[in-house]
Amino acid sequence: MKRVKPAFTWLHYISKSIIKITLQSSIILFLVILAILPMVFWLTNPIPTHIQVELIVDHVRFRVGTLTEFKTIKFRAATFRNFESFTFTPMAITNQAKSTLNTIKITSKNEQFLPTLVMDTTEPNTKNFGVLSRLTIPQQVKVALSVDTGEKTLQELNITLEKEVEDESPPMTAKLKHTGKFQMTAQYCQIEGMQLPNSFKVTRLSPRAPTLKLVGRPNILRLILLVSTATDFEIVSSDISITDLDLFWEDQSQKRMKTAIKQGKISYPAYPDIPAVSFGGSDLVFGKNDDFQIDKITFDAETKSIKILLNGLAKEAIKINPKGFPEIAREYRLTRSDTISKGDKSRQVMFEILIWIIPIIIGIVGIVTINLVKVLPEN
Repeated sequence: MKRVKPAFTWLHYISKSIIKITLQSSIILFLVILAILPMVFWLTNPIPTHIQVELIVDHVRFRVGTLTEFKTIKFRAATFRNFESFTFTPMAITNQAKSTLNTIKITSKNEQFLPTLVMDTTEPNTKNFGVLSRLTIPQQVKVALSVDTGEKTLQELNITLEKEVEDESPPMTAKLKHTGKFQMTAQYCQIEGMQLPNSFKVTRLSPRAPTLKLVGRPNILRLILLVSTATDFEIVSSDISITDLDLFWEDQSQKRMKTAIKQGKISYPAYPDIPAVSFGGSDLVFGKNDDFQIDKITFDAETKSIKILLNGLAKEAIKINPKGFPEIAREYRLTRSDTISKGDKSRQVMFEILIWIIPIIIGIVGIVTINLVKVLPEN
């Protein structure tokens, strides 16, 4: 007669089976997670990323890596400071006999005072204006650009060039032209070539030498151009290799450093499907080893500010710190997951296949291993 197993025996068997299945499943799951973790880290860790950054700023400072020239800039008036010499050849000067005209060279009068020279258009119109035709900047010179704020039809564009170490590189020079009449006013300057008052009007430049040449001091040159804010115009249109990009300025009224960024946008040229990141006034933090260049600098008439287009490789973390909330800053470089999901379709398919196959293979290997462990002691 067949004996019936007590109920507790069946319960014991079922419990033992559940524990065994749970243990086997946990081991397999652990193996799968152990194998996938390095892949997850590899996929989600930010990588060096080619980015393009568009910034609207009031102030910016940077050091040029190569010899650089600024674009042609029209101006209504100009003020020159910290210069070595200013040279031009007039064809006609108000209240001066033509026979006395000669090449004029204006230099600093006394080393204790900084010379200041103002060039002002006397009859401004669409055909009468000054032009900064060329501004030559040697390598390793620090450039500072800024505009005064406010809704004005004319606005000051400040350009300061500083060389920290005097060397054998070419001097900082500017070449200017003028299409009509202008007035020169000199302060703490010495006028050579002619007997002229500190303020005089030039009605015409020599057609043989229509260029005015400004040479900076060995370590500094400053230009303040009064420009029209009616339309956009280019300040720099060629690529400039730069280092030491500085987007902060010192607010003299509040005695503290403030961000110069009014608004900005980060985009990814290699992956146009990835949405650009727009942000308002914030601190943009670059890495020290990032490799960037300036593609273009323009005056933006809509915002009355300077627009900078940066392009390069973000090797280190690039972060946006919202004003007052640095703790919520995040990394804006891409991950491998971003590049795969938005990259070539064939790569996406291969990656998705691998994502499914690898856990299945690990699971099969885990099951086989567990069964081998069970069989070997029996043999």
